[in-house]
Formats: sequence, structure tokens, C-alpha cells
Amino acid sequence: MHVLTYWEINLQKETRILDAPLLSDDYYSNVMDWGKSNLLAVVLGRKLYIWNDEVKKARVLTEVKREHDYPTSVAWSDDAKIVAVGCISSKLQLWDAETSKLVRDLQGHQSRVGCVAWNGHILTSGSKDKAIINHDVRARNSLISLMRAHRGEVCGVKWSSTANVLASGGNDNFVYIWDFCKMSSRHYMHKFNEHNAAVKAIAWCPYKSDVLASGGGINDGCLKIWNTKKGTCISTTETGSQASLNITFD
Repeated sequence: MHVLTYWEINLQKETRILDAPLLSDDYYSNVMDWGKSNLLAVVLGRKLYIWNDEVKKARVLTEVKREHDYPTSVAWSDDAKIVAVGCISSKLQLWDAETSKLVRDLQGHQSRVGCVAWNGHILTSGSKDKAIINHDVRARNSLISLMRAHRGEVCGVKWSSTANVLASGGNDNFVYIWDFCKMSSRHYMHKFNEHNAAVKAIAWCPYKSDVLASGGGINDGCLKIWNTKKGTCISTTETGSQASLNITFD
């Protein structure tokens, strides 16, 4: 049986356990995201649910109808009004969380969209087609840049707190650091190659904007802290297991 559990950290115990049938166990998918309005978006099978923690109720935001297609990534916009939904078919859509209406389709990928991240009006998506795309969701032609530096599936993308630097992790075991003002396939700030497995879990330090954490897959099991200004590894911690979820700084 699949369940979702969330915890009261100070009490060190769960506050609620939710049944979650059809919850994906795919390492390359990112199927849960909390919004700032305390709403949880979670994919169960072909359906995307919104769980409202205040009223303790869930509703279906959207369901993928096409056979052999289903959501593989979700991310709330910064204002918690729009949910970005990437699918195994390469489809990428924006949904209005209040009205449950499709806002628009975004084009550009050729395969599974496994990770998405917002940066204001910019939506960044990573795919099995090895591409990272930045979309300006305000523009009719939304694609503003496309990078193909990774040699494997793009597993994770995350913007820094200063909103001007992007980190990406891939199935090629690399972590790339990108300057928002100079984004192209050949122009990146750093390429870190010290992991020995796919890099999905990445997080920026909220109080030091040039510090990044990354976690490797099952054949790596390491948590690494990077100085992205100098391009150096600050520390490495052996965890004994793969890092597959978001990392949080304390």
C-alpha cells in the first residue's frame, strides 16, 4: 500500500498519513510539490490531485486521458496560483489551481519531462531528451533558451534564491551551473563531475546564495556541498543510500 506521510518536525512524529494508491516509485519522476498556500500537488497514476491541508480535502486538478501517458513532474508557481505539469509523452502544461482550467501548453521537448522549476515568470524544464528549456510563460512564443550540455536525462533543475543562477543534475552524473544572462549549450559557469551516479536531488542554501547541495543515486550515495562561485567542492558525506528527494539546508 502506498501512503503519504508528513511530519511535525519539533515533535518528531507524523501529523497525517494519507492513502496514495498509484503513487509513482520512479526515481526519474518528481510527482509532489507543496505550494506556498499550503496546498500539496501530488500525482497518483494519471491524475493530479490537490490536497488542501486546512480543510483536509483532496480534489482532482487534471487527469491525463491519453493511453500510455501520465504526469511525471509537478511544480507550483511562486504565487501558488499555477501548477506546471510535465508528462512522460513530453507534454508540458500550465493549470490554474483555482479554476482547474488549462492555461496553456508549452512546446519544445521530445521525451519525458521529469523535472520543472519556477523562477518568477520563467519556467525551466528538464527532459529525457537531454535538454533544458527556459520558457517565458508571458510570451506567445515561450521558448527563450534551450541547452543540451547533459549527455543523459536531465533529472533535476533548481534556481538559486537570487534567481540568477540555475543548477541542473543529470543521468550523466554531472551537475551544471548556469548563469541566467549567458544561457546556451556551450556557456555554463561550472561542470561538477565528482558524483558516480545520476544526480536528481539538488538544493540551494537559503542564506548563502553561492552554496549548493547535490545528492547522487544508488551507485554513489554521496551528499556534496559546492561553492558555485569558486567552482569547488566544500564537503562530501557518505549517506549509504541514494538521494532521490529534495535536500533542505538547516
